[in-house]
Amino acid sequence: MTYTMTFDFGDWSNDGHGRTEIVTLIANHPADKIAEAYHFAAFLMGFQFHQEVAGHGDRTFPAQKFLDMGMDRDEVAYENDPNDEPEEWTVGWVEHMVVLLEGYIKQALPDLELKFADKKTRPPNLREYISGSEQFGNGLFD
Repeated sequence: MTYTMTFDFGDWSNDGHGRTEIVTLIANHPADKIAEAYHFAAFLMGFQFHQEVAGHGDRTFPAQKFLDMGMDRDEVAYENDPNDEPEEWTVGWVEHMVVLLEGYIKQALPDLELKFADKKTRPPNLREYISGSEQFGNGLFD
């Protein structure tokens, strides 16, 4: 069975700190079970994902903690010289955050699959129907 859910990355509270991207995800477990596993992963790993990865005003995360979980740099970071072993890596895109989050939660729920919904599965986006790639209200977030 699959479950469809959304996840807000960024400034979900809209209190002026930046922008938000809401993504639609498909998972093989319901949201409540994933949330429970997230909290158990925090216990197992000794840190909370949301406090370590791309916190307020920062797009970095501690590389070693994620290397220890078996994460691949190419899947989760950008702007790092592959010959370097920096203490911190930079999160490039929301796609990186989903991979990092999935890897983190898998520490407590090993069979978790968390993927982006394709256009057939996700709810329709009215803006896409109206204008394709045109932006609406882009200046709202300057």
